[in-house]
Amino acid sequence: MKKLLLFLLLGSYVFSGVSFNKSIVYGGLDGTVTVEDAYGVDFDIDKISLGYDTLVGLLVKKTIKAGPLEPSIRIGWNETSGTSTLGVGYNWWSGGDIINTSIGVVLDYTTAGASNEDILLRLNIGWGF
Repeated sequence: MKKLLLFLLLGSYVFSGVSFNKSIVYGGLDGTVTVEDAYGVDFDIDKISLGYDTLVGLLVKKTIKAGPLEPSIRIGWNETSGTSTLGVGYNWWSGGDIINTSIGVVLDYTTAGASNEDILLRLNIGWGF
């Protein structure tokens, strides 16, 4: 019984800060516009969030709690494509009691060095626990 309680307690702690998102990503905004899908998962650890996104790769996010908007700053790295990303996001709607749902927008600057750069506009739908 003690092991079961420890397992349930640890499981609730581990999965309490997990969120999933689905994004529609618009790229090439200064020329031919491209549209892609992206999926991600984030794990809240203390005051930052670590995650993985299918387009950005490894992602670190920090929500700035100053002011009325509370934007999030994003830094990403994709080893496969060799790109790095710096962005800012804002959730303009959130709600839910058990499953927290959010709708937001993200503006990312992505570069692979030299003159290979792009600005991505992302519309996010997120679900979290």
